[in-house]
Amino acid sequence: MSDNLEFDALVIGAGAGGLFTAALLAKRGYRTLLVERLGEVGGRASTRYKDGFAVNTGALGIEIGTETEEVFNEVGARLIVRQPSPGIVCRVSGKDINISAGLPGMANRVAIKLLRLALHVIPPLQPRPGESSHAWVTRFTNNPTVLGVLHNFIGSIFATTPHLLPADLFLHYLTTKGAFKQFGFPPGGTVTVWQELLTAYKRHGGEIWLNAQVEQLSFATDGTVNGATVNRDGIPRQLTTKLTVSDIGPQATLGLCGDANLPADYITTVKRQHQPSAIITIYFASTTPLASFPGFACFSSTRRLCYATSFTPTCPENSPPNWHLYCGASVPQPCTGDFNETNEIELLKADLLDEFPGFAQARILDVVVTRDEWPAQRAMAGADLPNETPIANLWNVGDGVKEWGSAATTACAETAILVAAKIERAYPWQAAQAALEPQQQEHAKAVSQPIPQSHAVDHTSSSPKEAL
Repeated sequence: MSDNLEFDALVIGAGAGGLFTAALLAKRGYRTLLVERLGEVGGRASTRYKDGFAVNTGALGIEIGTETEEVFNEVGARLIVRQPSPGIVCRVSGKDINISAGLPGMANRVAIKLLRLALHVIPPLQPRPGESSHAWVTRFTNNPTVLGVLHNFIGSIFATTPHLLPADLFLHYLTTKGAFKQFGFPPGGTVTVWQELLTAYKRHGGEIWLNAQVEQLSFATDGTVNGATVNRDGIPRQLTTKLTVSDIGPQATLGLCGDANLPADYITTVKRQHQPSAIITIYFASTTPLASFPGFACFSSTRRLCYATSFTPTCPENSPPNWHLYCGASVPQPCTGDFNETNEIELLKADLLDEFPGFAQARILDVVVTRDEWPAQRAMAGADLPNETPIANLWNVGDGVKEWGSAATTACAETAILVAAKIERAYPWQAAQAALEPQQQEHAKAVSQPIPQSHAVDHTSSSPKEAL
């Protein structure tokens, strides 16, 4: 650890949003400190290892050709994922339909393009103010299969329900953001993606403190943040910073500031909109295959199960030899606030028994419940706060300040890009990028090659076509 405790930028939290932001700032010349209270990076998109199995703490697949890849390219990090083929199937009446390729995939793409056009030219199709996704869809159909797919698709992407997700946001995601993007699984678990980003961050001079806790921020007389107290190894350390970015969520950031340093109306707004949503994920394994799909499966009729994932066909190193690794995930009811955790887990297990013959004999590795202050999403879709705060040199990033219609780790990358750009404009003293070293130039050339069309892709850089 450096003895110099004067930094240009302090980034709190090494989850996806914090890592993206720290890497961008370090690449652009800011002396950056990244502080993480845990002993590993990734936060709710990390990985734990249990008896040779890679058990992710949250995010499973990484979208490619998106803002995530944009950040990796800028900082010179390798984005190593493998694409399953097919990537996504939808199970209807016991049959797995490939909805990302072939005729069904083409039908999806055409249908979404037609929907985009129809929403522009036929005003009655447009959602009414405040209309939910469920209310909008049931204007046209009450088909149980359609409603089941809608429920589980929205649960998979947004960790909420059609009754709570605004219809205009859902349609914006489908027709503008792009549903059914290409994605890949990281060999070794999701944490390996962040370890690559961390390597690039350090190469650009970034510093990280793991197992360290930011206890409070300090303020100058003009109301801006000028430092922080960080507890590391049981020793409080006082550092100075010119700007601060928080990836721990707006609610937790309030606690670091103290009420006296923020306007009362902002505090009220943050507390009112603090509605984190939950997901329950069961990891299980078997010595015999339990599914034929190699990637994600969405379901049309279940009690709770929204999606399931089969890892081994694409990333066999994520489990010991001769084992097949899976997970199944559900959105509890209600998806925010209190719920009966035991009952919700049993409902998910009942679905897995129905959908995976042999689940009764499978080994349950872990039941991961992301809720409350360790949630699936820090903000319900559509209830995100702005990334700016009333404090001029303090920003939030991550899934509590997502852009309209954004989701998943891509949304965290998007917040990082936006905040890094605002920082460059407001505090440009270090904004000039250093010239790339020769080896970095060669790396930039290498990562610009197109993806080989293979089952398992060591994906470093490309711009594959989205499903839309």
